[in-house]
Amino acid sequence: MKKGFTLIELLSVIIILSITSLIIFPNIAKVINDSKEDLYNSQILDIQLASEKWASNNIDLLDNTHANDIYISLESLRFSGYLEPDPIKNPRDRSTMNGCIRIRYNQDNKKYNYIYDEKTCSTYANESNIDEEFGYIIYSYDRSAKTFIKESSSKEAVSTGYAIYEMNKKNIKVSGQTDSGLYDLESEYVFRGTSPNNYVTLTGKDSSGNSKNTSWRILSIDKKNYKVKLISTTPIATNTWNKDEQITFKESSLNELLMKKIDDDGIAYDTNKIINADYLIGKVESNEFSIDALKSTLNSNNIDNLSSQKVGTISILDYVNASASTCDSNFLSSACSENNYLKEMFGSSSTTWTLNNNGTQIWFVNSDGTLALTGPVNNKQIYAVVTLDSNTHISNIDTATGTSTNPFIIK
Repeated sequence: MKKGFTLIELLSVIIILSITSLIIFPNIAKVINDSKEDLYNSQILDIQLASEKWASNNIDLLDNTHANDIYISLESLRFSGYLEPDPIKNPRDRSTMNGCIRIRYNQDNKKYNYIYDEKTCSTYANESNIDEEFGYIIYSYDRSAKTFIKESSSKEAVSTGYAIYEMNKKNIKVSGQTDSGLYDLESEYVFRGTSPNNYVTLTGKDSSGNSKNTSWRILSIDKKNYKVKLISTTPIATNTWNKDEQITFKESSLNELLMKKIDDDGIAYDTNKIINADYLIGKVESNEFSIDALKSTLNSNNIDNLSSQKVGTISILDYVNASASTCDSNFLSSACSENNYLKEMFGSSSTTWTLNNNGTQIWFVNSDGTLALTGPVNNKQIYAVVTLDSNTHISNIDTATGTSTNPFIIK
């Protein structure tokens, strides 16, 4: 009868146990780590959901122009009742979680995104905005006053359209006035007159990635969302509307050239600033010349009157809206070219295409500033028109005057 194990048997058992531990222990560790990671992700989801609830309950603290990210600390969410007040432990290492949530509006899907980071809000805001072209607002919770306050470390940016409106608010002009400035129309603010202070510089990069600054003027500001419509101060080309007699803007070579300039040649100088907008390309027949009739024609719901894209040129309405003279009864009258900065910008020796046709010919701005019709094979100047989203801002708002020598710089 055996009294014990042989050395070989003992070594065999040790080897088997060693191999088993090599297989089992890493798997156990992986299961534990995976479990911790799952708990952490669940914790982050709870934080994001609390942030969403905070945002929906404090919509007035968000920036409706989306020129700024919003940052709020985990501590503020705890003490204001959106999370449990007790310190939150990180399941991965049992450390106390006390970071920051960034709330950023996504322009593509039109909703807010909520991102948590372990850093403090000031550190996170600086780091996450270092290459961004908009500002940020940091909120903390005042426990004694039971209210949210804007921290001094915030670097708030003001939306371009809203900033321009605020600068002119005390002197907004109405129909009947004739001096240069920003006028209050039905759905938008429009610059009118011979010399309004509406110059801006767009900063960005061309299609090759090189830095580029370009000069524009503000045509109008949307009242609802403060989006800004710009026109370039120099023509991008002198070209036919369409050499094959095509009069429809969407199919014209002029439109093709505009799209090429923005997509391939970098006319937008950073197309993230520029969004699709509805351009008034509708047919304008020469049997009713009042401004009201023109607005009715171009603003009708007929889809053929609109083209949604990132770049266009001026409509007849854009042009006559730039005049501070009274020309309501007849947009073809010389009065619409008087006291009109676009006439001065286009020059007295050139003619300029508009977006509109009358069914057989194209409307253009003549060298004397009046509107006229011609065939599509003629050569005219083309000025680019673009719309900026509301999240752009002016970097030199405290020093700029909007003149040609001291324009607003848009970031």
